[in-house]
Amino acid sequence: MGFFMLVLVGMCMGPDNPSSPDRYPASYSTPSYRTPSYSAPTTTETREWFYIHGALNVRAQPDNGAAKVRTLRSGDYVQLGPKDATGWARLYSAGSPEGYVYRASELVQRQAPTTYTSGSGSAGSGGGSRRSSSASRGYYTGPRGGCYTYSGSGRKRYVDRSYCN
Repeated sequence: MGFFMLVLVGMCMGPDNPSSPDRYPASYSTPSYRTPSYSAPTTTETREWFYIHGALNVRAQPDNGAAKVRTLRSGDYVQLGPKDATGWARLYSAGSPEGYVYRASELVQRQAPTTYTSGSGSAGSGGGSRRSSSASRGYYTGPRGGCYTYSGSGRKRYVDRSYCN
């Protein structure tokens, strides 16, 4: 009886046993599944530079009733995202979103203003900046007496006061 038991156990452990490593040929490998290639959709928002032609509020949300973040002043050169259906656009400061402005406003234009007024100047500043007699060359006197011009990229650049005289 012990002999038959050994034969029976040996048959179970032979090549026909499903758990036997000899059941599958050496060339067999576990099926591999290719991970689907997926890339998140990229939103490339077109940003443009604009001049501000008066006091313009920056809001936390694209809504006139939203909290005011700050106020832009005349002569500020700002980067804005595209205008939405209601006229609002995201304002970017140093490449990061800062808030929203009403881009459909007449205060947002592509060309620099010819005269500047101080939106929130210091007390006793004289109320605004003026265009100097050398304005034909593009030099301006600010509300505190500083002299500046605009570079080719539209950024304000302060120069020696003698240029404005």
